[in-house]
Amino acid sequence: MLPTLRSGFIVVASGRFKVLAVGDVVIVWHGGLEKIKRIAGKKGDRLYLRGDNDAHSTDSRSFGWLHESVVVAKVLWPKR
Repeated sequence: MLPTLRSGFIVVASGRFKVLAVGDVVIVWHGGLEKIKRIAGKKGDRLYLRGDNDAHSTDSRSFGWLHESVVVAKVLWPKR
């Protein structure tokens, strides 16, 4: 998630959220790993996720749209 989140940054996230919107940063469980990604698109209950560092991010460009049930938490801080 460079440049928004750098190695060693601490984030505050909550598993209690009502609404997910384009632009939100979320923690998802995918491929056996927790990943931090930004919601770049939303169609119903499907999310298109992108990392902020396009050149070095594994995101929906490679794994496609994901169901919103993979979202573990919504990042509250730090904000861009």
